[in-house]
Amino acid sequence: MSNAILLLKAIGPALAQGLLTAFDVKSKLANAVEPKTIATVTRDVLTPSANSQDTSGQIEAMAKQMANAIRPLVEGQNRQVSIASRDSILFGLAQTLLEAGLTQTGLAEMNFDVDALEQHLLKANPGVDRDFSAAEQAIYRQTVRMASQHLIEAASTVEGYEQAKTTAVLQRLAAISKQLGIARDLAIQSADQFVERYRGVVQDELDRLEVFGLPRMDRLTSQQRLSMAYITLSASGVMDEDDNETISALKRSHQEIEGDWAGKGLKRTLDQVDKAMGDCRRLVIRGGAGAGKSTLMQWLAVRAASMEFEGHLEAWNIKIPFFIRLRSLVGEDFPAPEQFPALIAKNIAAQMPDNWVHKYLERGQALVLIDGVDELPRKTREVFFKALQTLVRDFPQATYIVTSRPSGLKSEEGGVWEEWEDWVGNQKFKNLTLEPMTAANVEAFVNRWHAAFSQARSDNSFVSNLLSNLSQSPEQTAEKLNRQLQQRPELMRLASTPLLCAMICALHLERLENLPSERLELYGRNRSRALTQANRGQSTAPSRFRCG
Repeated sequence: MSNAILLLKAIGPALAQGLLTAFDVKSKLANAVEPKTIATVTRDVLTPSANSQDTSGQIEAMAKQMANAIRPLVEGQNRQVSIASRDSILFGLAQTLLEAGLTQTGLAEMNFDVDALEQHLLKANPGVDRDFSAAEQAIYRQTVRMASQHLIEAASTVEGYEQAKTTAVLQRLAAISKQLGIARDLAIQSADQFVERYRGVVQDELDRLEVFGLPRMDRLTSQQRLSMAYITLSASGVMDEDDNETISALKRSHQEIEGDWAGKGLKRTLDQVDKAMGDCRRLVIRGGAGAGKSTLMQWLAVRAASMEFEGHLEAWNIKIPFFIRLRSLVGEDFPAPEQFPALIAKNIAAQMPDNWVHKYLERGQALVLIDGVDELPRKTREVFFKALQTLVRDFPQATYIVTSRPSGLKSEEGGVWEEWEDWVGNQKFKNLTLEPMTAANVEAFVNRWHAAFSQARSDNSFVSNLLSNLSQSPEQTAEKLNRQLQQRPELMRLASTPLLCAMICALHLERLENLPSERLELYGRNRSRALTQANRGQSTAPSRFRCG
């Protein structure tokens, strides 16, 4: 690829950066654009010579001219759109300039014609204005026209510069384009007043540890913020043995596990669950009793609602979470999309704009979290399965995550549910299994559980009174419990799931007594304590006791 072509590719992002700078876009939405990355790409191509400095100045001037032409439409008394709309237009234009893939040969084939280039840009990113109003679409098209004029003018100035590293430049351009798309979607969402209210309710309702039906324990755990107590678990999956590149990488990182798949053309692999979920739109997550399935789903909902995903799941910050507990739907039909918000935010659901849920499902910005297939009566699982099939068929761009104990995805005879397995395979669902916590996981869980409990002190009199009666701080209590776990292998094995580890933490914090070494004994102590309190009239006996 010639240096001239590379320079043309650099003009697009440089012009995009200049526009965003001219309008002083500094909100959290702009953080996704990574202007430093754009500058780096431009610097790699516009090498430090006298001519390159001249070209950089020309691009800056072009950006200022475009900004001055756009400004009357988006600012002042006669502005046609809001600030949020302005940002979404600018992000859309910036992404289009990157997606266009302009080359000098391509411009020559267009006879360096402004009209032809304008049509090329509009076709390069056709879905960018799908959610714009008529006024926003008109302004966006005007900006594309202006960009076309300036790019044609710049085409004659790109000869004579040093060769850049082609592959690295183009890879970074692709990454920037993705970030600009996220920023544009967030800018569009910022104009949606209902989405802000809904996100707030989801955070408030789900950012707490799950209760278990045991009054004393529930009074402890229900005060803790899940987002603070949560630890990242490990998940395993299977992959083709023929994927030599991935298998080699797993061997280098010691993440390959021998299992029942040997000799069947498959390998079992292990990774952190957030990394394993990255770049997936459809997942089935299996796990035993208390493995942390529901907690993981709540964490995903809270993270999406607060737009605080990082690392491998950062792109999910544009998603709107819809959390569906199947156990709450026993005896009822699976809800239609317009009923999803009422499952968590019933008090504001009636204020939802028309087609609000469908809009996010169709855009691919919906995160549909369906928890607990095993908690449906077996005779109704087929009904749920049909509802899920039609939902995925009608809204294929949405992200779907379904959890279940392994027993919930078996046939009535206890064998393979072939229809389910065939369908999830054909629909490209990724299968993951949550693994037991390691000793390091347990230690981290104990520390975070006590830290979250300590933070709840100022908000709850029960927690405050309990802590004031302790002779040591929650941090010291956590340290003492971790020592017991290290010294007692049978207790460490008992703490291998988040549910059981939370029970141990609660029992230890409340009484600082000798801890049980068997699962049934742990259940028994919590049950007997709850029943004793009920008999004394302190609380009602638990109506259920969940382990999953």
